[in-house]
Amino acid sequence: MAFRSLRHQTHVQADVTDEALEELLLDNERAIIEAQRARIVFERQDFNTRNAAFENEPKHAFQARGNRTKIDKNNVGVLQPGDHVSWHRNYIIWHHAIVLKVDRHRNKLFVIQWQKVNDGNSKGNIVEQWIDSVSQKGEFYRIDYENDVTESNPHALVLYRARCEVGKTNYQYLKNNGETFATFCKTGNRDGCQENWFTKIVQEALIVAEIR
Repeated sequence: MAFRSLRHQTHVQADVTDEALEELLLDNERAIIEAQRARIVFERQDFNTRNAAFENEPKHAFQARGNRTKIDKNNVGVLQPGDHVSWHRNYIIWHHAIVLKVDRHRNKLFVIQWQKVNDGNSKGNIVEQWIDSVSQKGEFYRIDYENDVTESNPHALVLYRARCEVGKTNYQYLKNNGETFATFCKTGNRDGCQENWFTKIVQEALIVAEIR
């Protein structure tokens, strides 16, 4: 398959240029699109992801998937295009992004993510940008998905979805945020732990109120 070729090439050619990597990504995206024209990539499908999206999560809901791997900020070379990454900011804040390119020599990542906009008219928009891994605040993680999910949603398809989201502006804390964006890119649906976490908190508060 084309996506396996992309994965192999990006690992073997560690010093590949940005231009060459971009060409590889575009070639593989075309192959994925042509091979799956009949497949609806923007709506949840049974073959895109498991029905129980969070079956491996801890019983207590929180704002990031329990299936994650901590990444050394000085070793971003372990990441690859299409990975879902997240930084645990202060307290309960998690910031999410999809990796587009990896510069392991300078520890930089080219990502697609939500970014704040200080224009008074929007809460943010989805952008493509280079970021310095070391300067990012919080512990750094790769969010891991089950094998059947990654096999049904190859990296080229993940990148295609992510690029189609660039420029969108309707940010919402629970329904349309960094996590739901990244989860959609990886699985084809917009389920998120933040909404589960908030629902759990509300339910617990209601139970306490009833007891009192």
